[in-house]
Amino acid sequence: MTGGGGPKRPAPFDLERVRRNWERVGGAAPPEAVPQRLGAVAAPLDPYPIAEELLQRARTLASSDFEDRAITLKPFFDRAAVLLATMRDGGAGPDAPALRADFIKTLDDIEELTDVFATTPR
Repeated sequence: MTGGGGPKRPAPFDLERVRRNWERVGGAAPPEAVPQRLGAVAAPLDPYPIAEELLQRARTLASSDFEDRAITLKPFFDRAAVLLATMRDGGAGPDAPALRADFIKTLDDIEELTDVFATTPR
């Protein structure tokens, strides 16, 4: 009996192929060839657990680095977590581009705030 069980794994992302296309279109090779070990990188099937882990790590680092400003950062991290959970739980419908844009804007806001906090005296 043949047949598929689970979801089909996507083909690995081929960096060498991208490099060849770049050479063909641009007429020049990139400064360095892609190392063999990076020639094919498998994309994760479910990126959300990784994104959630990275967001939590960023929250933890920001909270410890800017303890006195944690109250300011909290709503931004909360919003990013809600948007990420919404995308993970089926927000891939017609609202997906707007959700992603809002998520990226929220991450940009967090980055800007932490840059300001890092450069201003306490």
